[in-house]
Amino acid sequence: MKKFKQVFLGGTFDHFHKGHKAFLAKAVSLSGDLVIGITSEEFVMQKKLAFSIEPYDVRKRSIENFLKNKKIKFEIIRIDDFFGPSVTRECINGALLVSRDNSSKAKIINKERKKKKLHALQAVVLEECLSAQDESVISSYRIRKGEINRDGIVYLNPKWLENDLKLPLNLRKILKTPFGKVIKSLRNKKFPKLLFSVGDVTTKNLLKASLRPLISVIDFKVKRKKTFVNIEQLGFKGDEKTLFVDNPAGIISKKLFENLSINFGNLDKESVILKINGEDDLAVLPIIILSPLQSVIFYGQPGKGMVKIIVSEEIKDKAYGLLNKFSFFDY
Repeated sequence: MKKFKQVFLGGTFDHFHKGHKAFLAKAVSLSGDLVIGITSEEFVMQKKLAFSIEPYDVRKRSIENFLKNKKIKFEIIRIDDFFGPSVTRECINGALLVSRDNSSKAKIINKERKKKKLHALQAVVLEECLSAQDESVISSYRIRKGEINRDGIVYLNPKWLENDLKLPLNLRKILKTPFGKVIKSLRNKKFPKLLFSVGDVTTKNLLKASLRPLISVIDFKVKRKKTFVNIEQLGFKGDEKTLFVDNPAGIISKKLFENLSINFGNLDKESVILKINGEDDLAVLPIIILSPLQSVIFYGQPGKGMVKIIVSEEIKDKAYGLLNKFSFFDY
Protein backbone atom coordinates (compact mmCIF):
# COMPACT_ATOMS: atom_id res chain seq x y z
CA MET A 1 0.00 0.00 0.00
CA LYS A 2 1.28 3.47 -0.93
CA LYS A 3 2.17 5.81 1.90
CA PHE A 4 0.56 9.01 0.54
CA LYS A 5 -2.63 9.80 -1.31
CA GLN A 6 -0.80 12.15 -3.66
CA VAL A 7 2.79 13.32 -4.23
CA PHE A 8 3.80 16.68 -5.69
CA LEU A 9 7.17 17.16 -7.38
CA GLY A 10 8.66 19.47 -9.93
CA GLY A 11 11.70 20.40 -11.95
CA THR A 12 13.09 21.22 -15.36
CA PHE A 13 13.80 17.58 -16.29
CA ASP A 14 16.18 18.70 -19.02
CA HIS A 15 18.20 16.02 -20.82
CA PHE A 16 16.41 13.33 -18.83
CA HIS A 17 19.12 11.42 -16.94
CA LYS A 18 19.45 8.65 -14.37
CA GLY A 19 19.08 11.14 -11.52
CA HIS A 20 15.65 12.07 -12.87
CA LYS A 21 14.77 8.40 -13.09
CA ALA A 22 15.68 7.88 -9.43
CA PHE A 23 13.64 10.95 -8.45
CA LEU A 24 10.53 9.72 -10.25
CA ALA A 25 11.01 6.14 -9.05
CA LYS A 26 10.99 7.46 -5.48
CA ALA A 27 7.75 9.33 -6.16
CA VAL A 28 6.17 6.18 -7.56
CA SER A 29 7.16 4.26 -4.42
CA LEU A 30 5.34 6.84 -2.28
CA SER A 31 2.02 7.21 -4.11
CA GLY A 32 -0.08 6.00 -7.01
CA ASP A 33 -1.04 9.58 -7.85
CA LEU A 34 1.61 12.09 -8.91
CA VAL A 35 1.34 15.78 -9.74
CA ILE A 36 4.44 16.78 -11.69
CA GLY A 37 5.37 20.37 -12.50
CA ILE A 38 7.69 20.97 -15.46
CA THR A 39 9.21 24.42 -15.90
CA SER A 40 8.07 26.30 -18.99
CA GLU A 41 10.44 27.43 -21.73
CA GLU A 42 10.06 31.01 -20.51
CA PHE A 43 10.87 30.14 -16.89
CA VAL A 44 14.03 28.18 -17.73
CA MET A 45 15.63 31.19 -19.42
CA GLN A 46 17.11 32.16 -16.05
CA LYS A 47 19.18 28.97 -15.95
CA LYS A 48 22.80 28.60 -17.07
CA LEU A 49 23.26 27.62 -20.73
CA ALA A 50 19.52 28.04 -21.16
CA PHE A 51 19.88 28.07 -24.96
CA SER A 52 20.63 24.33 -24.90
CA ILE A 53 17.73 23.32 -22.64
CA GLU A 54 15.38 20.97 -24.48
CA PRO A 55 11.92 22.23 -25.52
CA TYR A 56 9.10 21.71 -23.02
CA ASP A 57 7.42 19.02 -25.14
CA VAL A 58 10.62 16.96 -25.28
CA ARG A 59 11.06 17.14 -21.51
CA LYS A 60 7.43 16.25 -20.94
CA ARG A 61 7.63 13.27 -23.30
CA SER A 62 10.68 11.92 -21.43
CA ILE A 63 8.67 11.77 -18.22
CA GLU A 64 5.64 10.25 -19.94
CA ASN A 65 7.78 7.53 -21.48
CA PHE A 66 9.35 6.71 -18.13
CA LEU A 67 6.03 6.51 -16.29
CA LYS A 68 3.80 4.95 -18.95
CA ASN A 69 4.21 1.37 -17.69
CA LYS A 70 4.25 2.16 -13.97
CA LYS A 71 0.49 1.58 -13.50
CA ILE A 72 -0.02 4.85 -11.65
CA LYS A 73 -2.00 8.02 -12.21
CA PHE A 74 0.01 11.12 -13.02
CA GLU A 75 -0.67 14.66 -14.16
CA ILE A 76 1.93 16.91 -15.76
CA ILE A 77 1.53 20.66 -15.43
CA ARG A 78 3.53 23.43 -17.07
CA ILE A 79 4.80 25.80 -14.38
CA ASP A 80 5.94 29.40 -14.75
CA ASP A 81 7.05 30.02 -11.18
CA PHE A 82 8.67 28.36 -8.20
CA PHE A 83 5.44 27.05 -6.64
CA GLY A 84 3.30 25.59 -9.42
CA PRO A 85 0.41 23.33 -8.34
CA SER A 86 2.01 22.66 -4.94
CA VAL A 87 0.30 25.78 -3.53
CA THR A 88 -3.02 25.56 -5.37
CA ARG A 89 -4.17 21.97 -4.85
CA GLU A 90 -5.78 20.79 -1.62
CA CYS A 91 -4.64 17.39 -0.50
CA ILE A 92 -5.00 15.54 2.79
CA ASN A 93 -2.20 13.06 3.39
CA GLY A 94 -0.15 14.54 0.56
CA ALA A 95 3.61 14.76 0.21
CA LEU A 96 6.13 17.01 -1.46
CA LEU A 97 9.14 15.21 -2.89
CA VAL A 98 12.30 17.31 -3.10
CA SER A 99 15.97 16.64 -3.71
CA ARG A 100 18.49 17.16 -0.95
CA ASP A 101 19.69 20.39 -2.57
CA ASN A 102 16.12 21.76 -2.60
CA SER A 103 14.98 20.53 0.81
CA SER A 104 14.63 24.08 2.16
CA LYS A 105 11.98 24.84 -0.47
CA ALA A 106 9.50 22.52 1.25
CA LYS A 107 9.18 24.94 4.17
CA ILE A 108 8.55 27.86 1.82
CA ILE A 109 5.84 25.93 -0.01
CA ASN A 110 4.09 24.88 3.20
CA LYS A 111 4.20 28.45 4.46
CA GLU A 112 2.41 29.52 1.29
CA ARG A 113 -0.11 26.69 1.65
CA LYS A 114 -0.85 27.81 5.20
CA LYS A 115 -1.64 31.31 3.94
CA LYS A 116 -4.15 29.78 1.55
CA LYS A 117 -5.57 27.54 4.32
CA LEU A 118 -4.46 24.35 2.60
CA HIS A 119 -3.25 21.27 4.45
CA ALA A 120 0.53 21.02 4.77
CA LEU A 121 2.38 18.57 2.57
CA GLN A 122 4.81 16.22 4.25
CA ALA A 123 8.30 16.89 2.96
CA VAL A 124 10.09 13.82 1.65
CA VAL A 125 13.74 14.38 0.81
CA LEU A 126 15.45 12.15 -1.73
CA GLU A 127 18.63 11.53 0.25
CA GLU A 128 20.22 9.13 -2.20
CA CYS A 129 22.21 11.36 -4.52
CA LEU A 130 23.44 9.56 -7.64
CA SER A 131 26.99 10.45 -8.58
CA ALA A 132 28.66 10.69 -11.94
CA GLN A 133 31.82 8.76 -12.82
CA ASP A 134 33.92 11.46 -11.13
CA GLU A 135 31.88 11.22 -7.88
CA SER A 136 30.33 14.66 -8.51
CA VAL A 137 26.60 15.14 -8.87
CA ILE A 138 24.74 14.20 -12.04
CA SER A 139 22.84 17.25 -13.24
CA SER A 140 21.25 18.60 -16.38
CA TYR A 141 23.58 21.59 -16.19
CA ARG A 142 26.66 19.36 -16.33
CA ILE A 143 25.16 17.58 -19.34
CA ARG A 144 24.44 20.91 -21.08
CA LYS A 145 27.96 22.04 -20.21
CA GLY A 146 29.26 18.97 -21.99
CA GLU A 147 31.03 17.49 -18.97
CA ILE A 148 29.05 14.24 -18.68
CA ASN A 149 26.48 12.18 -20.53
CA ARG A 150 23.08 11.17 -19.20
CA ASP A 151 24.52 8.09 -17.51
CA GLY A 152 27.13 10.13 -15.66
CA ILE A 153 30.10 9.13 -17.82
CA VAL A 154 32.70 11.93 -17.81
CA TYR A 155 33.76 12.91 -21.32
CA LEU A 156 37.22 14.18 -20.34
CA ASN A 157 39.41 11.23 -19.39
CA PRO A 158 42.02 12.51 -16.87
CA LYS A 159 44.62 10.32 -18.56
CA TRP A 160 44.35 12.52 -21.65
CA LEU A 161 45.81 15.37 -19.59
CA GLU A 162 48.75 13.19 -18.55
CA ASN A 163 49.70 11.43 -21.79
CA ASP A 164 50.15 12.31 -25.44
CA LEU A 165 47.71 10.47 -27.70
CA LYS A 166 48.77 8.90 -31.01
CA LEU A 167 46.35 8.58 -33.93
CA PRO A 168 46.05 4.92 -35.02
CA LEU A 169 46.39 4.29 -38.76
CA ASN A 170 42.93 2.70 -38.97
CA LEU A 171 41.28 5.94 -37.80
CA ARG A 172 42.83 8.22 -40.41
CA LYS A 173 40.18 7.46 -43.05
CA ILE A 174 37.36 7.80 -40.50
CA LEU A 175 38.57 11.23 -39.42
CA LYS A 176 38.53 12.46 -43.02
CA THR A 177 34.75 12.09 -42.99
CA PRO A 178 33.22 15.43 -41.91
CA PHE A 179 31.77 15.58 -38.40
CA GLY A 180 29.13 18.01 -39.58
CA LYS A 181 27.76 19.88 -42.57
CA VAL A 182 30.22 21.20 -45.17
CA ILE A 183 29.51 24.83 -46.08
CA LYS A 184 31.22 27.26 -48.41
CA SER A 185 29.75 30.58 -47.36
CA LEU A 186 29.21 32.37 -44.05
CA ARG A 187 26.96 35.06 -45.47
CA ASN A 188 23.70 35.61 -43.59
CA LYS A 189 24.73 33.04 -40.99
CA LYS A 190 23.94 33.51 -37.32
CA PHE A 191 25.81 31.61 -34.65
CA PRO A 192 25.56 31.42 -30.87
CA LYS A 193 27.98 32.93 -28.43
CA LEU A 194 29.89 29.67 -28.02
CA LEU A 195 31.89 29.55 -31.24
CA PHE A 196 35.22 27.77 -31.79
CA SER A 197 37.52 27.31 -34.78
CA VAL A 198 40.32 25.03 -35.91
CA GLY A 199 42.54 25.98 -38.84
CA ASP A 200 43.96 29.21 -40.22
CA VAL A 201 41.76 29.69 -43.29
CA THR A 202 38.67 28.75 -41.30
CA THR A 203 39.54 31.23 -38.56
CA LYS A 204 40.29 33.91 -41.14
CA ASN A 205 36.91 33.35 -42.82
CA LEU A 206 35.07 33.62 -39.50
CA LEU A 207 36.83 36.84 -38.55
CA LYS A 208 36.15 38.29 -42.00
CA ALA A 209 32.46 37.58 -41.40
CA SER A 210 32.69 39.38 -38.02
CA LEU A 211 32.39 36.09 -36.14
CA ARG A 212 34.95 35.90 -33.34
CA PRO A 213 35.65 32.43 -31.94
CA LEU A 214 36.16 32.11 -28.21
CA ILE A 215 39.02 29.70 -28.92
CA SER A 216 40.92 29.64 -32.22
CA VAL A 217 43.46 26.90 -32.93
CA ILE A 218 45.92 27.82 -35.68
CA ASP A 219 49.36 26.74 -36.94
CA PHE A 220 50.10 29.32 -39.70
CA LYS A 221 49.87 26.53 -42.29
CA VAL A 222 47.55 25.69 -45.16
CA LYS A 223 47.73 22.10 -46.42
CA ARG A 224 50.80 21.66 -44.19
CA LYS A 225 52.69 24.50 -45.88
CA LYS A 226 53.73 27.61 -43.97
CA THR A 227 51.43 30.36 -45.24
CA PHE A 228 51.06 32.99 -42.52
CA VAL A 229 53.63 34.68 -40.30
CA ASN A 230 51.45 36.52 -37.78
CA ILE A 231 47.92 36.58 -36.40
CA GLU A 232 47.17 39.95 -38.03
CA GLN A 233 47.22 38.22 -41.41
CA LEU A 234 44.28 36.13 -40.21
CA GLY A 235 42.28 39.18 -39.19
CA PHE A 236 43.18 39.47 -35.51
CA LYS A 237 44.16 42.83 -34.05
CA GLY A 238 47.46 41.49 -32.79
CA ASP A 239 46.96 42.05 -29.07
CA GLU A 240 44.83 38.98 -28.39
CA LYS A 241 45.80 36.46 -25.73
CA THR A 242 47.96 33.92 -27.55
CA LEU A 243 49.26 30.65 -26.14
CA PHE A 244 51.93 28.54 -27.81
CA VAL A 245 51.53 24.77 -27.70
CA ASP A 246 53.62 21.94 -29.14
CA ASN A 247 51.53 19.36 -30.97
CA PRO A 248 53.33 17.08 -33.47
CA ALA A 249 51.55 15.68 -36.53
CA GLY A 250 49.37 12.66 -35.79
CA ILE A 251 49.40 13.47 -32.08
CA ILE A 252 47.07 15.11 -29.58
CA SER A 253 49.53 16.30 -26.98
CA LYS A 254 48.68 16.45 -23.30
CA LYS A 255 49.68 20.12 -23.41
CA LEU A 256 47.07 20.79 -26.10
CA PHE A 257 44.40 19.01 -24.08
CA GLU A 258 45.52 20.77 -20.90
CA ASN A 259 45.50 24.25 -22.45
CA LEU A 260 42.12 23.69 -24.05
CA SER A 261 40.70 22.36 -20.78
CA ILE A 262 41.92 25.40 -18.84
CA ASN A 263 40.57 27.85 -21.38
CA PHE A 264 37.21 26.13 -21.65
CA GLY A 265 36.94 26.81 -17.94
CA ASN A 266 37.38 30.54 -18.61
CA LEU A 267 35.05 31.06 -21.56
CA ASP A 268 33.28 33.93 -19.84
CA LYS A 269 36.51 35.91 -19.41
CA GLU A 270 38.25 36.31 -22.76
CA SER A 271 38.85 34.72 -26.12
CA VAL A 272 42.16 33.02 -26.77
CA ILE A 273 44.35 31.90 -29.67
CA LEU A 274 46.23 28.61 -29.46
CA LYS A 275 49.19 28.80 -31.84
CA ILE A 276 50.32 25.27 -32.55
CA ASN A 277 53.92 24.31 -33.17
CA GLY A 278 53.28 21.25 -35.31
CA GLU A 279 49.80 20.55 -36.67
CA ASP A 280 46.34 21.63 -35.51
CA ASP A 281 44.13 19.15 -37.40
CA LEU A 282 43.33 16.81 -34.50
CA ALA A 283 42.42 19.66 -32.14
CA VAL A 284 38.82 19.23 -33.31
CA LEU A 285 38.41 16.12 -31.14
CA PRO A 286 39.38 17.63 -27.77
CA ILE A 287 37.34 20.73 -28.58
CA ILE A 288 34.26 18.56 -29.17
CA ILE A 289 34.92 16.75 -25.88
CA LEU A 290 35.18 20.01 -23.95
CA SER A 291 32.41 22.00 -25.66
CA PRO A 292 28.98 22.65 -24.15
CA LEU A 293 26.01 21.32 -26.08
CA GLN A 294 24.83 23.53 -28.96
CA SER A 295 28.28 25.10 -29.31
CA VAL A 296 29.39 25.62 -32.90
CA ILE A 297 32.80 24.44 -34.12
CA PHE A 298 34.27 25.17 -37.53
CA TYR A 299 37.21 23.43 -39.13
CA GLY A 300 38.50 23.17 -42.68
CA GLN A 301 37.77 20.42 -45.18
CA PRO A 302 40.51 20.66 -47.87
CA GLY A 303 39.12 21.39 -51.32
CA LYS A 304 35.51 21.42 -50.11
CA GLY A 305 34.99 24.27 -47.66
CA MET A 306 34.39 24.42 -43.93
CA VAL A 307 32.77 21.87 -41.68
CA LYS A 308 30.20 23.25 -39.28
CA ILE A 309 29.64 21.13 -36.18
CA ILE A 310 26.72 21.82 -33.88
CA VAL A 311 27.80 20.00 -30.74
CA SER A 312 25.27 17.38 -29.70
CA GLU A 313 25.31 14.40 -27.37
CA GLU A 314 25.77 12.13 -30.40
CA ILE A 315 28.77 14.13 -31.65
CA LYS A 316 30.37 14.10 -28.19
CA ASP A 317 29.82 10.35 -27.87
CA LYS A 318 31.42 9.84 -31.28
CA ALA A 319 34.49 11.92 -30.37
CA TYR A 320 34.74 10.15 -27.02
CA GLY A 321 34.66 6.75 -28.73
CA LEU A 322 37.34 7.77 -31.23
CA LEU A 323 39.68 9.22 -28.60
CA ASN A 324 39.44 6.02 -26.60
CA LYS A 325 40.91 4.23 -29.63
CA PHE A 326 44.02 6.45 -29.62
CA SER A 327 47.11 4.92 -28.03
CA PHE A 328 49.30 6.58 -25.45
CA PHE A 329 52.42 7.78 -27.22
CA ASP A 330 55.71 6.53 -25.83
CA TYR A 331 58.61 8.77 -26.84
